[in-house]
Formats: sequence, C-alpha cells, structure tokens
Amino acid sequence: MLIKVARHRGCHSQPLLLGLAFAITLGSIASPIGNPQNLLIALGAPIESPFIVFFRYLALPTLINLLLLYLLILYLLRKQPLVPAEPITPQPRQSGLLRLSVIAAALALMMIAYNITASFIRLPSVPLHWIALAPASLILLLSRQRKGILLRLDWHTLIFFIGMFILIQSVWDTSSLKDYMQHTPTSSVGILLVSALVSQLTSNVPLVALYLPVLKGHAHELSAYMTLAAGSTVAGNLLIFGAASNLIIIQNAEKRGEPGISFYRFALYGVPVTAINLLVYWLFLH
Repeated sequence: MLIKVARHRGCHSQPLLLGLAFAITLGSIASPIGNPQNLLIALGAPIESPFIVFFRYLALPTLINLLLLYLLILYLLRKQPLVPAEPITPQPRQSGLLRLSVIAAALALMMIAYNITASFIRLPSVPLHWIALAPASLILLLSRQRKGILLRLDWHTLIFFIGMFILIQSVWDTSSLKDYMQHTPTSSVGILLVSALVSQLTSNVPLVALYLPVLKGHAHELSAYMTLAAGSTVAGNLLIFGAASNLIIIQNAEKRGEPGISFYRFALYGVPVTAINLLVYWLFLH
C-alpha cells in the first residue's frame, strides 16, 4: 500500500518503508500481544493484568518515540527529489473475505476489552493466545478461500522461528549457558543494552526466553520485565536483521520492483533511532 501511495504521490518509497519498519517495531511494544517476545513475557512473568501493566509502563514512551519517528520521516521525504507520479489502478474487492476479516478483527478487540475489564472486577481472563487463535480459526473455518490463505502464509519465517527455539533450547539444556546467564545485568540500563545488542545475534524472541528465568530468579519488579520487553523489541530497529518484519518489508518491496533498503542505509538511520528510543525508554523505566 505504501509503495502505491509513493508512486501516486511522486515520492521515493524508501523513507516510507523505513518509517514502516521502525513504526511496526515501536508500535508493538505497549501491548502484551504486540509481538512474540511480549507474549512470552506476559505468559512467563508474574503479571496479573498484562494489558494494563504494559500500557501503564510503555504507552507514553512509545508515543513519544513514534512522534520522533514521524519527524524523521518528514525530514527524509523532504530530502528526496520528486519522481514522476503514477495513477492508482483500482483493485477488485473481495467483499466476502472483507466482511469476515472485519468480524474477526472485532472479535479480537472484544476479547482484549474483556480482558482489560476482567482485570478490574477480578473475573477470569481469556488466555492471550486465544486472542489470535480464535479470529484466525473463524476465517479458516468460514472462508471459501481458506486454502489460498494457508498457502500464502509466510511459512519460511514461521519455520525460521521454530528452528531458533529448538536451537536455543538445545543450547540451554546441553551447555553451561545457565551459569553465564546468572551474571547478566539486571539493572534497567543493563537490560536495555544487553537485550538490544544480543538480539542482533540470537534474535529477540530466543533472547527473551533466556533472559526471563534470570529476572524471575532475582524476583524483580514489573519494571524489569517491561524494560526487557522494550529493549528486546527496540532491537529490531538497530540493524536490518534485528526483526523479521524488516526482512518481510524489504523482500516484498523488491518483488514489486522497488530498490529496497541496503544493510548500510538501514543502519545509517537505525542506529541513531535505536539509541534515541533506548534513551527515552530508560528515562521512563529507570
């Protein structure tokens, strides 16, 4: 969609694609179901009301970082020369799948609203993974295009994550990694820096799986778990391999004839953006 907008407006797509990559990473931080590592923390840490806790600790710094990102996108767009504009060709609408998707999205929002309400009046909450599984199952059961939907899923990325979890668990079970992890920093600045840097090597989801037992062993407060969520997720903005969403954006852009984003160009903006993001989160979580 952004590529079509860029071609129609006569501007380069790279600033918009960079903004999309950074915004997806930042926007997922303030919710326990915003990304896989947050879900791990919400399920594995002693958090009674995940939606409220994540929002209370992370919503405001996330909003500030998104506003700073908006200013960066404006700056990058003004630096780029205009290109010949193209008209937008209307695409046929799949009305049946659209209605079903709206119902599925409404179902997810209703379960989120119920969980937030249940945390105030002490009712049992809906398991977090059901917020994704129930709407997805609705589409797969009722849509006539279920076969095409399944075939178009990003199976490569799913298999990649499965392989990473198997590898990390094997290393954890067969080495002295547990002893080394006991010396991992548990201060706010330590958690932010270690999670942001080590995520570039192990990916952020396996890192959280390794870090959680350390924090639980030290009986840390909620702010430590929220710091881990922020640091491990912001890691996706540092380098191009920091988040699977970065690779998905670039691969899809190149498939549509766009030049994509090089490793150097992503790092040129990703490194300072991540440094500012980490500073903002540290100021709020320290």
